[in-house]
Amino acid sequence: MKRMLRSMFITGLAGLVLSACGEPLATPEYPGEPLLTLSGTVTSERTEPLPSPTVELVWLVPRAGEETIVTDSVPVEGQFPSHFTLSLHRPPDDSALVQSAYGRLGIAFIGVFDESARRFLGGSENYLLAYLPEPVEAGSEISKFLDQDGGARAIPAGYHLIHVERMTDAERLERQECLRQATTREEWDACPDPFDDLSVVEEGLNTSIHVRIPEDPSKLRLPNFT
Repeated sequence: MKRMLRSMFITGLAGLVLSACGEPLATPEYPGEPLLTLSGTVTSERTEPLPSPTVELVWLVPRAGEETIVTDSVPVEGQFPSHFTLSLHRPPDDSALVQSAYGRLGIAFIGVFDESARRFLGGSENYLLAYLPEPVEAGSEISKFLDQDGGARAIPAGYHLIHVERMTDAERLERQECLRQATTREEWDACPDPFDDLSVVEEGLNTSIHVRIPEDPSKLRLPNFT
């Protein structure tokens, strides 16, 4: 079941063409109380300064790369490592949500882009953001997908910060050995999957997020959940 949910998402931020979506729910003079505030630090390993970096949420949808959706962004100010705060005053647009057989959900990478050139520069290697328009029960397929490392707990509607637990070297070797010895499709399917484990962060959205900008964006190890 988790494979079905994973197959509905796409990855590959490095080649994204970005587009904005959604209408504001409040006036420019008063945007209203934020539904979500994310904060963290950005560390740049680049030798040259960045002209106009922004931290952005990139919602993954099962379409071509140019239709991937960015819902909000915030300028990164000051010297690196720089603190950032990203406040969202509305839910993601409906087009950012995926309709699965088990309900609707959205998952976003937390990335850094060059605002002027619209180039992907870096991102969070240990966190994703999820949005649920409706609550999900403990043990449901969506709960198992988003919170498999936390016990597949009940998850209320709204935004949720998702921690990414990397596959260890020992687990990777175990999978490789299992695949090497598999002689049937059933044995192959029984081997450990290659994906990172996800869990809903218990302390919620108060966690500080680290975003890394490497010299070469292809060296960034983005969460692997698809």
